Amino acid sequence: MRLNASGNLKWYKTFETSASDISVHVGVTSSGAVFLSGNIDSDTKKHIWILKINDSGDILWSKLYGSSASNGNVNILAAAVTKDDGLAVLGINGTRNYFMKMNTDGTIAFTKQHDIVSEFEDASSLKQVQDGFIFCGKIKDCTDELCTYIFAFFKLDPNGNVSWSKNVSRSKSQGVQYIGKGKKAVETADGGFAFIGQLTDSVTSKLAVIKTNATGTILWTKAYGHADSYGEYAGIESTTDGGLLFLGTESSNAFLIKTDANGTTNCDMQVLTPEFGNESIPKSVNMNFTELNDLNVNALADCKESELKTKDSLLCEKILDVTGIDVATEFKVYPNPFEDFLILEILNKELSNGRLEFSLYDVLGKKVLTQFLSTTNPQVRIPRNGIPNGLYFYEIRDKDKQIANGKVIAR
Repeated sequence: MRLNASGNLKWYKTFETSASDISVHVGVTSSGAVFLSGNIDSDTKKHIWILKINDSGDILWSKLYGSSASNGNVNILAAAVTKDDGLAVLGINGTRNYFMKMNTDGTIAFTKQHDIVSEFEDASSLKQVQDGFIFCGKIKDCTDELCTYIFAFFKLDPNGNVSWSKNVSRSKSQGVQYIGKGKKAVETADGGFAFIGQLTDSVTSKLAVIKTNATGTILWTKAYGHADSYGEYAGIESTTDGGLLFLGTESSNAFLIKTDANGTTNCDMQVLTPEFGNESIPKSVNMNFTELNDLNVNALADCKESELKTKDSLLCEKILDVTGIDVATEFKVYPNPFEDFLILEILNKELSNGRLEFSLYDVLGKKVLTQFLSTTNPQVRIPRNGIPNGLYFYEIRDKDKQIANGKVIAR
């Protein structure tokens, strides 16, 4: 969906395949083009799908990648638009993580595979920093009794090799201390990094921030909110004074917190003392992805584009309500809201060989405007002619039968 600066809808489209496709990331380049990336689950295998569109929603190119292994599955966990207007992608290839750097034209600059013991799972956070990339997420940790998840994070150099990798250790000598998941990574003003997510002990789940220096040394770990409540991640940004600003929830309440460079704030705060494990630096090897040009081999159809009908919300400050989605739209009545004129357009020219009547009514049911349409003149521009601001209802009739109705706003 593309909105203008005032929040009005410019266009709304879907891009789909015949399989099940799920979006993971959207990112905008400096030229206004948009990268869409996600996962496709066919009957037998999982693939990654990367689509680039221009600022009008037109497809520039579409790429589908799969594993060369007969039983291999490839998923995207996170992606980020790079400073050269390319795309960086991190995900899972079978039981290993991969990092792929794409150029702006969709060609692959390089792909690295990281031979680590525990692969990351679920959509997470990837961000380009001054000298590479940072990532955080969760890895599965299993014992003989159960499997849990661990807050984990690492740093890549500009070539996609792992510089350092760490996790919050699940166990201490007295037993389990924390399980958790990393959700967002950010570069801080001092050249280090902050990783936000959740750490859960036997009582509560805390919104936690782990601060490191540029080489991955842990500087401090803190949690925010009441000590006995449930905290959840929402977002984090670094600030120009060296502090952090992040948004979260606590039980059913939202909170916005500003800290200084040391993570100190005037709200409820706890200093956490988790143990950290240093992952051994995984071996990074070059690898090749297979681009799937013949999508039918994998039970997928060529991607197709659809323009969908949308409905603007009727009250100021309400979120745009996308309803009545219908790719077989018969009419278009726009712009909505309208100011100087209203445009009526017949999209299905086989509706009628005669005249169609468009009528506009105010909220009291008084007819304020009538306009006739025909398939020989399928688009009509109607001047406002002094119609007051407000909500109006319209209907389109073919002889004695109503074939369409809706609402518009004059402002």
